Amino acid sequence: MTLQDSGLLPVADGILTLGPTDFGALFQDTLMRVTDGAPIVVHGAERSTDGNVVTVVGTTALLNAVNVAATVTAQPGANGPTITARFAPPATAPYIWHFSNSFPNLPPFNAGARSDDGGAGLLDRLPIAGGAFTINTLSGAADPVTGAPLAMGLGFAASLAPMQLLGLVGTLLPPDTLQLPVSGPVLLPLAGQKVPALPDQPLPELPWQASWPVPGIMLSSPIGGTTLGTALRIDGVGLNIYSPTDAAWMAANPSYAPVAAGTAKITIPSASISADINLLGVLAPGQMTLTGVFEGVTFQKLEDLIDAAGGSDLAGFLPSDVQQKLSSTLGQLSLEAVSVTVGQSMRVGAISIAVGIPHLDTQVLPGFTIDSLVSSFTMVDPFGANRGVSVTIGGDVTVFDAPFHIDLDLTSGAATAALAGPIAINLAAVAARADLSLPADIPALSVDTMEFAADTSGGIGFRIGLAADPNPWTIDLGPVPLTISDVEASIVKPAAGSASGSFGGRIAIGGGSLAFSYQTPGDFLFQGGIDEVGLVTLARQLTGSSLSFIPDGFEITLTNSVAMIQKSGEDLRLSLVTTVDETGIVGLDVNRSSGSWGFAFGLDLQHPDLSALPGLSGLSTLQSIFSLSELQLVVASYDDAAFQFLPASSFPSPSVPAGSGVQLGAVGGIIAGLNVHGTWTLNTGADDQKLLQDLLGLEPMLDIVLQIGVNPAQNSALAVHVATSLCGMPIAGAFGGRVSNGDVSLFLDATMVTQIGGETQTWLVTLAVFPNGVLFSGGMRGTITFDGITLANLALVIGCDWEGIPSFGIAGAMTVGGFNSSLAVFFNSEDPAQSLLAGSVSDLTLADVADTFAGGDVPPELAALLGQIGLAGTAAFTIPSSVGTALDTLDLATVSKAFGAAGVTLPTSSQQVLVTRGGTDASGNGVKWFVTNLAYEMRHYSAVAGPNGIVVTLDPQLYLAPAAVKLAGVQYDQGFFVAATLKILTFTASVEISIDKANGIAVDGSMSRVVIGTAALFSLTNADGTAGPDISIATYTQPQLPAPLQPPHAIIDAGLTMLGIRRDVYVSISKDGFTFLIDGGVGSVVTYSLAGSFTGLTALAVKGSVFLGFDSIDLGALGAIHLGLQVSASADIGVSGSAMWAHFGLNLSILGKTFNPTLSLDVTAGQIAGLADMAVAELETLLLAFFADAKTWALAVWQGLIKGIEDLESALIKLFGLSSAEAAAIMATLQAIGGCAIGSALLAA
Repeated sequence: MTLQDSGLLPVADGILTLGPTDFGALFQDTLMRVTDGAPIVVHGAERSTDGNVVTVVGTTALLNAVNVAATVTAQPGANGPTITARFAPPATAPYIWHFSNSFPNLPPFNAGARSDDGGAGLLDRLPIAGGAFTINTLSGAADPVTGAPLAMGLGFAASLAPMQLLGLVGTLLPPDTLQLPVSGPVLLPLAGQKVPALPDQPLPELPWQASWPVPGIMLSSPIGGTTLGTALRIDGVGLNIYSPTDAAWMAANPSYAPVAAGTAKITIPSASISADINLLGVLAPGQMTLTGVFEGVTFQKLEDLIDAAGGSDLAGFLPSDVQQKLSSTLGQLSLEAVSVTVGQSMRVGAISIAVGIPHLDTQVLPGFTIDSLVSSFTMVDPFGANRGVSVTIGGDVTVFDAPFHIDLDLTSGAATAALAGPIAINLAAVAARADLSLPADIPALSVDTMEFAADTSGGIGFRIGLAADPNPWTIDLGPVPLTISDVEASIVKPAAGSASGSFGGRIAIGGGSLAFSYQTPGDFLFQGGIDEVGLVTLARQLTGSSLSFIPDGFEITLTNSVAMIQKSGEDLRLSLVTTVDETGIVGLDVNRSSGSWGFAFGLDLQHPDLSALPGLSGLSTLQSIFSLSELQLVVASYDDAAFQFLPASSFPSPSVPAGSGVQLGAVGGIIAGLNVHGTWTLNTGADDQKLLQDLLGLEPMLDIVLQIGVNPAQNSALAVHVATSLCGMPIAGAFGGRVSNGDVSLFLDATMVTQIGGETQTWLVTLAVFPNGVLFSGGMRGTITFDGITLANLALVIGCDWEGIPSFGIAGAMTVGGFNSSLAVFFNSEDPAQSLLAGSVSDLTLADVADTFAGGDVPPELAALLGQIGLAGTAAFTIPSSVGTALDTLDLATVSKAFGAAGVTLPTSSQQVLVTRGGTDASGNGVKWFVTNLAYEMRHYSAVAGPNGIVVTLDPQLYLAPAAVKLAGVQYDQGFFVAATLKILTFTASVEISIDKANGIAVDGSMSRVVIGTAALFSLTNADGTAGPDISIATYTQPQLPAPLQPPHAIIDAGLTMLGIRRDVYVSISKDGFTFLIDGGVGSVVTYSLAGSFTGLTALAVKGSVFLGFDSIDLGALGAIHLGLQVSASADIGVSGSAMWAHFGLNLSILGKTFNPTLSLDVTAGQIAGLADMAVAELETLLLAFFADAKTWALAVWQGLIKGIEDLESALIKLFGLSSAEAAAIMATLQAIGGCAIGSALLAA
C-alpha cells in the first residue's frame, strides 16, 4: 500500500500488512529474498505513536518460525519513511528456535571450512539470548533489546555469553563480562545470483573482507585489545562468524565455506605502522594465530621493527650484497605480511614478518640473480630469553627467459622456485641447464609447469609437468601412435656428480592405463603397471587388426600386470607378465613383425579345463574324448619359429610371479591363431584311436597342438605331426581330432609325392574318420595339357560309410583359349544336401539366374525388368603392370601383396590359389590371367593388362552348397548365391543374389550415390547421407521383412534430397525406369505432394502440388488481406540433358481476379521452404497494383477481405485522394448493395 493520507503502519481489524512498496527499494529487495515478495502480515497488531514515531506490536510467521513476536517501528525520513522491525522467534519450551529451523539446509561448519570451525552446528550451539531477525532501512539504528548495531536490510541481533564460547581470545574480556552484543546482516541469495569467488592468494580472503555483498549469515561481536611483548598492540579485536544459508548454494560457490574467526588492528609503534589483521583459532582454548597481508604499508628501516621483532638486528641476517646496499632503500621498505602465534597468557611463541626490499637484488645463490626481494624474518620466542631468528629470501629470477618465484632459506642454503605463470619452455633447454643429454626417444616437449630447487653449493634439480600441446609425446607402439599423458619429469644435477632424469606418465592402452617410469641415462625402457586391461581389447588396439580368428566372447581380464616397453631393434616392444587368479601365469608380447604389428599371449593353465575359459565352452565335447594335460594356451597374430616370451626375471618388480613365467619350451616359436600346446594320452579302449595308433605306429602319449577356430564347437582341430608311410609310400602331415558341427572325428592331413608321366606330382591326402564312415580325398597341384585344353589342380574325393553307400567329387580349372572357368562338384548319394557346385559364370541376366537356379514364378511386372538387368564383374581394381611377371612365374607372395593393397585378401599358398594364363603377347609374356581363390568360395578373378596397369575384376560368382563340405583340403561353406555387379539402365549396383530353390531369388546390395542435375536439386543416398542408397529386388514374398519389402518388388531404399526436402523414400524400378512418390511438409507453412521419375543422370521429371499456408498479406497502409487458407502451386521440377529447372505456378483468386505468377528456385541452392516468403513478396506486388483502384479496394474492405481499416470513408479520402463527395458516393453504393455479387459488379462498373 502507499503511505499517504492513512499514516504510517496502518492497522485494520488488528492486522498490519507490510507490503513490498511500503518502505522503498531496500525493503522491497529484502522481501523478495525473505518471502519471494509476499507481504509480512502481523496479527493481533496494536499501534502506538510517540511524536513522529509509530510502533506496532503483534505476532507473525517468518523464515519457517511461527508465533514470532513482532515489533515494528516506522518514522518519516528525508527520502521517505523508514522502518526498523524486530522479529523474535520463541525461545522457551515447548518450541525453542534454532538457526536450523529457519535454514534447514545449513552446511556444517566442518564442510570446507578454512579456519577453526568449532565443529558442526556451531550456529545452533551459540550461547545467545534475546535473538531476533531484524529488517531495517534506518542508517545507524541499534537493536532496542541488545544494543547491537543493526544491519541494513535483513539482519540478526542477540546477546552472546562469551565465556561459554570463546577460547584464548576470551581472556581479553574483563572476567565479569556476562553478555556481549552480537549482530550482522543475513543476506539470502536470489535465484541465479552470481557472486565472485573469494581470492585465496596470497592468503585466503574471509567473507567479511569482500567488497561486494556476500550471501549468508554474518555475525560479529566486539571483544577488546591487548599488548603483546612490550609494545606490540592488537586493538579492536572482534569475533566474526559466517555461514551460507544453504549447503547447495555453498556447493555452487565453494569458496564461501563456514568460518569462525576474528578481526583486529595490529600496531607496531616503533615503525609507526597500524594495519588490519585476522585472528584464526578464536574458539581454540590454548593458541591463536594473527595473520595479515598488506599493500602500501611502508616504513623507514629494518631497525624500526624492534617492537615486533624483539630486536633491531634483522639487517645483519641478510646476504652481504644486500646489506651493503640496504641504506639506499631508506623509507621504501614495505611490510608485506605478518603472522603472530600466541599461546597461554597471551605469550607470543613466534612472529614472522615479510618485508619487501625494492630496487635491490642478490646473487647469494650461485648462478642466479634474485630481484624483487621479499625477506621473511621468523623470530621464535621474540620477546623472551631464547629468541632465535631465521630468514628466507623470496623474489623473482629469470631462467630460460621465463619468470620464476623463488624462496631461499639462508640457514640451509636451499632454494625452491616455481614458474610465475604459464610460458613455453623447451624441455631440451632445461636438460641442458643441468648438463643432461636427452635421449633421441624423447621428442621436443614443452614445459607446462615447473619447479626447481637449488642450493648455494651449486646443485640444481627440476620438477616438471610437460604440456600435451603443441607437441605431445607419442610412442610408435601399434599402428596408431600412443599418446603419453600426465607427463612429469625430474632432472637432477648435484653439485658433485652426474645429471640424471626421471620421466613418468600414463598411456591409455587397451581400455586400461599403463603408469610408467623411465630413467635416463640408460637404455630406452618404460616400466610400470597396468591396473586392469582386457587381453583381446589390448591386442586389437596395438595390432590394428580385428583378430577375426579369436572366438566371440573370448577375453581374459589381466589385473595388476607388470609391463615393460623397450627397444627391439628399431622398433618398440611391449612385454607383460601377471597371474590370473584361479587360471594361471600370463605372458604377453607386442612387437612389429615383417612390417606389421603383431602380438603373442601365453597362459600356463593351472587346471586342464579349456572349456572353462570365456568363449571356449564349445571345446567341452572335444575334451570329453581326448585326455589332455600340461596345457599352455598361446594366442598369436603372426608366425615366428624362434619367438620366446621374456622370462619373469627380466621384469624388475617385486610383484612379478615367482618362477620363469610363461616359456615356450627349449625351441620356442608361435603360430598365428589360438593354439593350445599340451599332452594327449591315447585312449586305446576307443576303436578309432586304437586303429590309427596301430596304422601309424604312434606312441601312447603325444605332444599335441590344439588349434581353436572362431567357433570352437565348429572348427577346432587337435593335431600331432607325423612322418611315416602309408601303403608303402612316404607320407608326412598331421594326425589328430577335428570338431565339426559339434561332432568330433579323427583325421589325417598329409602330402604324398608320386611320379606321373615322368613328372613329379604332389598330392594332398586327407583321411577323415566319422562316426558313420571314412572319407579319402586326394588333390593334384599341377597341370595336364592336351589338344589346347589345360586341366589344372585336379581333386578327387571318394567316401564310403559303414553301410557301403559311396560319395564322389571332382574339382579343377579349365582354360580354352581366352576363356577360363573354375568349378568344383561334389555329390553325396546318401545325403544330396552334402553336394556342392561352385564356380565362375558370365553373360547372365537376373532372369537367367531366376529361371535356372531358383524355383517359383517370377511376377509379370518383374519378368521384363529382370531380363534387362545384366550381371557383370564386381570390385574392379588396378594393380601395377610389374605384377604381370609375378603372375607369369607364380610368385604368389607378390600377387597377394598387390591384391592386398586394393583391400582384397588372397592367400600366398599354391594349395589355396590357382593362377593360369589366358593370353600372351608376341614375346610370350602374359596379357591376361585368371586367378582363383580356392580358400574363399572359389572366388575367380580376371586380370587384363592395360596402359595404366593390370585391371582385376571379380567375375560373377556362382555358389550352390546346401551344406558345408571339404574337398581335397579346401573347405566350402554352406550357401546359395551369385555375387556380381548389376547393370540397371545407366546405373550399377554391387549385390549378392540369394537363391531360394523353392521360391525364387532375392537381390540385396548398394549403389553409388545418385545425383541428377545438382546435389541440391536431386540426390539419392543411404539414410544418413554417407554413402549410396540400397537396392532390393525379390521375386517372391518374404513375410519376415518390413512391410514394403515383403511382396515381390524391385526398389531402391534411399534418403532423398530435393530442394531442401530430406526424407526416406522407396524408389520403384521397372523396365521403363525409376519412379517415386513423396508427400509431407517443410516447416509449418509448406506442404507438398509430388510424383517423380528418372531414367538416367540427365533425365528427371517431378510434378505435383505445393501448398503454401499463410494467414495474411500485408499491404501497408491499405491494410492486410486475411486469407486463412492455402495458396496452391503446381510444381514442375526437371532435368533434361544439360537443362535444369524448378518452377512453381501459383493460383490465387480474389474478387473474381485470378493471379498466376510463376516462381523459380535456384537449382544449386534453392529451398522449397522459402517458397512461402517468395509467394508473399510476389503477391504483395500484384495486389498493390490490383487495389490501386479505390472502388476495388473499398469493396474488399467492405466484404471483410482486407482487415485493419477502422474508418473506410476517411481512408478513401486519405489514401486515394478522393473528395468527400466521391468517398461518400462509394460508401452509399456499398451500403446499398451489401455484399452481393451483383452489387459488387455494379460498384466495379
